Amino acid sequence: MPVAERSVTDRTVVRYSTLAAAVPSLQVEDQRVTAGDTQTVTGTGFPADATVTLATTPELGDDVTVRTTADGSFTAELAVPATAAAGRVTVTASVGGVVLARTAFTVVAAPPDGVPVADARSG
Repeated sequence: MPVAERSVTDRTVVRYSTLAAAVPSLQVEDQRVTAGDTQTVTGTGFPADATVTLATTPELGDDVTVRTTADGSFTAELAVPATAAAGRVTVTASVGGVVLARTAFTVVAAPPDGVPVADARSG
């Protein structure tokens, strides 16, 4: 990593990276997901080769852990239980217990058994 030095005072020299720090970003594939389906979550700008923990609020189940690639990106699948309540779900991504990014999506209630999806949404 390129490093430069700059004198802050007569006695202090600060070393810093000449590359801009990447800002972690988290995205979901779909803004609306039907209960019982899965949501694809992608992240970029995270530390390389790090373990990222994905948590949801409200909880949809156990946290999901995924390892980033050398460029700090990852893709993970979140299961949305069929019993999940309809409403907004926030997804947080943390490394070492520190939340670095968050995003959200909406869970749509699954149609009753035996009712085609098109009929359930039209009524």
